[in-house]
Amino acid sequence: MSLTDPGDGHVLGTTRFSDWMKGAIVHVEHLERPRHLPREKIESYRIPSILDFSRVRLHVGSSAPTTYFVGRVVKDSGNFQDDFLKVVNLTAAAASAAFFLGAAECKVSMEGLSTAQSMSYMKALRAQVQRSKKQFLSAAWNLNQVLHDDFDHKEPVELSKRMEIAMRAIEITSLGGFDKVTWDGASDTYPIQVHHVPADLRGSIDHRARGTPAWTGNILLGGLQVQRDPPRGVRRRRWYRYWWRTGTTLHGLRDRHARALHGGEHPPHIGQS
Repeated sequence: MSLTDPGDGHVLGTTRFSDWMKGAIVHVEHLERPRHLPREKIESYRIPSILDFSRVRLHVGSSAPTTYFVGRVVKDSGNFQDDFLKVVNLTAAAASAAFFLGAAECKVSMEGLSTAQSMSYMKALRAQVQRSKKQFLSAAWNLNQVLHDDFDHKEPVELSKRMEIAMRAIEITSLGGFDKVTWDGASDTYPIQVHHVPADLRGSIDHRARGTPAWTGNILLGGLQVQRDPPRGVRRRRWYRYWWRTGTTLHGLRDRHARALHGGEHPPHIGQS
């Protein structure tokens, strides 16, 4: 189970007790959409500060894996082919820096790319990123956005069903040489509404992934940083301590989601305590 925060919440909350990190992955990611802009204008999830990531790594140590979110392709001219060199070098540098600091995994979003573009992007990154064999590159795919599938097709196909996108994502990620598939179930709304893959389809997806070098992994919980801004006149550190002592905690959501998966309880929505 991944617990997500851009940094301060992990330093002041997640890492305060070692028990809170048992069975958890400490994921560092900036979660915010200013002025409720649509995803085509700005990412819901963005690359966090490398300085904040280094502080989180210092606090986590060897207690849990720490992962880093790189995000989607940076647009310069807006033409993928023209921007390819800069995009690959920039993303590879960011991922390499996180790996040097001890990241177990870097998540790279394929949002906005076709399947052929995604494969070229992953192959180039795999060649450029500096890491050890124990550090993974993960491809993140959104299941609620239409996927333009133009790889190995005479005519491009538009995939809109979540199951189709999930299955194709596994195949493309494997061919691209990445180690792991991550699915994003968030919609284009704010606050974010999460649409999960139906339980009866998860087995088919996991079975498909086992037949490829790429594999599927954990559930990610996050989005609470937007609810942690302190009221006017309250110091941020004091507010964080209050926030983590009350029910709206990431480790509490983690435990409730685990019970939901095994006991039939409905998991809480992101942002609910």
